Amino acid sequence: MKKIFIAAAAMVLGVNALAMSLAEASAKITDIIKDPSKMSSVAKELSSDDQIIFLKRVNSAIEGTKRSVDSKTALFCDVNRAALVSHKGGNLKSLIAEMFATVPPASLTVINEIFAQQLFNRKANPAKPVSDETFKKHALSTMEVVQARTTGTDKDVRDAFAILMFLRASEGTPADLKDVLISKLSDEETRQLAKESWIPSAMAEGKAKSYDPMLAVADVAIADTPSPAANFVNLQGPAVLMVSLMSDVSPMVDKNGNAKVVYSEMFLDPNKYALPSEGIGGLNRVPRSLDPNKPWYPGHGRNDDVSGEAGGYRMQTTF
Repeated sequence: MKKIFIAAAAMVLGVNALAMSLAEASAKITDIIKDPSKMSSVAKELSSDDQIIFLKRVNSAIEGTKRSVDSKTALFCDVNRAALVSHKGGNLKSLIAEMFATVPPASLTVINEIFAQQLFNRKANPAKPVSDETFKKHALSTMEVVQARTTGTDKDVRDAFAILMFLRASEGTPADLKDVLISKLSDEETRQLAKESWIPSAMAEGKAKSYDPMLAVADVAIADTPSPAANFVNLQGPAVLMVSLMSDVSPMVDKNGNAKVVYSEMFLDPNKYALPSEGIGGLNRVPRSLDPNKPWYPGHGRNDDVSGEAGGYRMQTTF
């Protein structure tokens, strides 16, 4: 028994010795902004708690750059996707909450649509679709964490963007999902706005899709809104690698309450799919056009704050 204890302690110490400190990770933020493909490898070296703090710091740093709104939005998509896929220790709900609390509302117009399809779509893995009951339960429990984290005058708008992501990912069922999620918003006036204006407009229910009602409440000027989400996906490129994180929101646990291997890791088993597990975040990088007249041009302006060719004009985007 004593030998087993010593061996277990050595394993724990070994794991801790290999982990990256938050300070070490923070020193890499500038490099991550120049090359967001590095976000995944850094995030995976952090503890579950530090992952959340680090995501907040990276999002804050991106917002502080002198880039076009399209360029910032593309970066937000890159780093937040990598952070969510790299989650550990049952912290996925908190990472989702941190994303909706720290990414600017303008960029959430793109993130809610892209992540609904690429990360949380209930049918991403046809072999293991998420049931109505399970999807509803996970969406509700995640929204509780999101609403506990979001703050400020635009809190309700941020919460509504999270609701939109789950509604899009649900593929339309269960039928009462929208009403149930809206019922959890902060007050009656907000619930009415969400039900009668924000959600129908954003989901193009009987009218052209528009986020204007939500962004007006968040005090976002029209000039500060990014291109439509569709412009951030190169439809002529390779198919986007899709994973489903919905089952990771409440991962299976063993008899001691410790999380077992998460669903996304099982779905992307490197032995089955010949994919390196550490490379998930970078497999979906697709070339972008430098022609500003093309719909997939990423919108990186020549006057953006970049340092030399290395910091460069953004030619690729990860989604």
